[in-house]
Amino acid sequence: MEPFDSTHYLIINNAWKIKLLNKHTGEITDSPFGESSNAYDLYKDSSGTLLGFLYGQGVKCYNQDGQLLTSYNTRNSNLSNDIVLDITEWNKAIWLATDGGGVNTSIGHS
Repeated sequence: MEPFDSTHYLIINNAWKIKLLNKHTGEITDSPFGESSNAYDLYKDSSGTLLGFLYGQGVKCYNQDGQLLTSYNTRNSNLSNDIVLDITEWNKAIWLATDGGGVNTSIGHS
């Protein structure tokens, strides 16, 4: 769960889709991020970019309006595996833990 705005959190529901949860009413609605099947995790970096991990599809980067900024996978970056399991930011670098591909520290995102 990641804060989205003053009223909503971004969540991943039990169907593995990214949704908005209204923190006041509990209402769950569609997120502005379009098709998000097989969502595994979400992370908002220090610049406000939302990184979404869609299982087997690498990382997709979105702005706050839900516009896809870019995506990283094994075909277009140095990401070592398209299954990303965890993420953190340290020293302004994004660190990604992949399934069987080890830890990646630079995928082109800054």
